[in-house]
Amino acid sequence: MTDEELMDLVQEIYQDCSNEVIEYIGNKLDNMRNLTNEEFYQLMRLKQFSSVDLNNDINRILNNYAQKLLGNGSTIDDYFEFMVKQNIINVAEIEKFKNMTFDYQLFEGKVVALKQQLKDNFRNFSKTTVFQVYDYDKNLVGVADLYQDIVNKGVLNMSTGAETVDDFIKRYHKNLGKYGLRVKYANGINRRLDSAMRMNIRDATRAINQNMQNIIGEQLGCDGVEISAHHLCAEDHVDIQGKQFTNEEFDKLQASLKRPIGAWNCRHFVYKIVLGITTPNHDNKALEEFKKNSSGELEIFNKTRTKYEWSQQVKKLELDIRYLKDSMKYYKAHRLDDLAYDANLQIDDIKKIIKTIKSHL
Repeated sequence: MTDEELMDLVQEIYQDCSNEVIEYIGNKLDNMRNLTNEEFYQLMRLKQFSSVDLNNDINRILNNYAQKLLGNGSTIDDYFEFMVKQNIINVAEIEKFKNMTFDYQLFEGKVVALKQQLKDNFRNFSKTTVFQVYDYDKNLVGVADLYQDIVNKGVLNMSTGAETVDDFIKRYHKNLGKYGLRVKYANGINRRLDSAMRMNIRDATRAINQNMQNIIGEQLGCDGVEISAHHLCAEDHVDIQGKQFTNEEFDKLQASLKRPIGAWNCRHFVYKIVLGITTPNHDNKALEEFKKNSSGELEIFNKTRTKYEWSQQVKKLELDIRYLKDSMKYYKAHRLDDLAYDANLQIDDIKKIIKTIKSHL
């Protein structure tokens, strides 16, 4: 399982997790829809919708999904098996040249510790994260405060005669179905749970991969690095991917790049090598082909972009469709057929755009 496959799987798992949490909240809201105004006013005293219970149940759902990645023989174990093979790809060649033996037992021991570190990262995520949803006016509210928020705003709106309980709950449903479960960061930014988990696993695997390479570099006395290469590369990295550098050259390169190798959404990986000995993974002809494939410009919808940029647009649109399908399912389940219909129309429009772009790639 590659890095990209793991990130895709983690995002898919936590998209399902977010849907289950939102459906759970939605069902709680539906229990209120047929209440009279007087019955709604009594909710606080009757304690029919406890924030404590809500938090506990949501944490239980999150933990259940985390276990899909964590057990023995799990996705994380499969990924580490691939990761170790990827990291030691140059070791045998360097061993032979230097006439030395790489300590695989020491390396594997450190890998076990790194794997445990990654699993702990997942286990602790729900304990250290603030989960939020958008309320009926698209204001973020913490899940822990959701019950109080619904009651307070509902009572206020209904006391003025502005709307019924059913009208008010429908507006809550609209944003729950559209935006899903959110994760709030210390800097104030919020993201959907599945996107947050994708970033979480991306950053964690990068750090672990680099730790493995540092271990290899220290054991074998490596004096340089090779940057991995792939098709459809971003313009700022296309001329340096696949190239070999001394450690000092690479440090200077990293400092000069607005988007360093391995940072943000960069998919490149850095291998430790011995310059003049380690055979490059891609020859110049292959790298030129990668560049041609990445940098070629296409005009679609009266807009000119590189093939890489159009491919990224397709990925974004495909994710939009997944979210819209989730929204449509949620709206149908909660009797919001007009919103489900609109979501379906958007899906059809996006599919046409994707088909047009792909026909040019």
